[in-house]
Amino acid sequence: MPRKPPSRTLPALAELYPDFSGFPPSHSHQELLCETLRTLVKKRQRKDSQAFYSLREISRFFNVSLRTAAIAYEQLEHEGLLRRIRGTQTLLTGKRVSPQKAVRAVVGIPIWLQTVLGSPYAWALYMEIEELLRKNGFVANFIFFRETNNSAEEIVDRLLSHHLDYIVWYASPRFLSPQVLLSMKDRGVQQMVVHSKEKPGSFPCATYLQDWQTAYEQMAVCWQEQGVRRVLIPKPSDAAQWGTRCLMRALSSEEIASEITTGNLAQVLKEVRRRPREKTAVAFTSLEEAHALCNEDPISMEALLDTALVAFCRGPLRLPYFQNKPLVVDLVGIPPSLRARRIVEDLCSGEIPQSGVLHTFSAEYHPQIDASSHQELF
Repeated sequence: MPRKPPSRTLPALAELYPDFSGFPPSHSHQELLCETLRTLVKKRQRKDSQAFYSLREISRFFNVSLRTAAIAYEQLEHEGLLRRIRGTQTLLTGKRVSPQKAVRAVVGIPIWLQTVLGSPYAWALYMEIEELLRKNGFVANFIFFRETNNSAEEIVDRLLSHHLDYIVWYASPRFLSPQVLLSMKDRGVQQMVVHSKEKPGSFPCATYLQDWQTAYEQMAVCWQEQGVRRVLIPKPSDAAQWGTRCLMRALSSEEIASEITTGNLAQVLKEVRRRPREKTAVAFTSLEEAHALCNEDPISMEALLDTALVAFCRGPLRLPYFQNKPLVVDLVGIPPSLRARRIVEDLCSGEIPQSGVLHTFSAEYHPQIDASSHQELF
């Protein structure tokens, strides 16, 4: 069945160019055609988009090849003057932008770049929430931050430039401050913070809590049954201090000694070997610091895995060295899909409160995870 030609309000080309007899042979026909069409488009542009001439019409009237006409169309599309819909028609874009589909809202997701570089869970989380938002009519706007020394004014200005309707703050990024939250709230942007339950703090917006304590207690019980009597915790960051204290309390309740070490992995390995008869575990409670330590000295990490029980307490790490090597660790983490689905469901409901706890996500403890059987995690 032949396709119905699109309705067009533009006059015939012969009416617009009654005296046209061809481009001068001494000049580039491609450049002349592009300039001619650019002038035509700007003169005929209206508020709304309208059907434009087909490539074949342009090719026949101006006596140029289809390839020359296509290049001109491509250039004008790049300039935002035309929009080609494959297999259908070409539109002269209007001065008033008309999206192909209605957008419910723009959801901003600030991301600290260092986190996604080291955490497979973070990548999975952002990919899943983007897909779920898109399927439900939202636009996910990822806003990357490389440094942590941005001023509150700089952060607010950058966020406002994205024209956001919502902001989802994950895991209380280091650049998140009450001043930023209040400034965005004053400008009508609704916000949700995903925050660790063990870390005190209140926010002037809806909050999701992350409960790590229960999983740490399960791990402590499991380690006590395996005969672990000592746990070394490599230098946690300031942001991980509260989580580290939670783990140490859980270990203490099972009469397992714990201590924080400030050295590199070679020194941690030396400390483990110093008391060979005492079964020792090594718990990484800070994702960024663990990623740096393990990748800076993968040889010591490999030896550590052979000597002690190792746990990643904030989700899996990206460790390229172990891609084809044995890697068996205890793992504590919150599945990305749980967080993504719940947050998008709440956005779809349209009933986000101005403050208060919306939901608590519980971390899961998985003993002796073999990375070779769980490539998606590592």
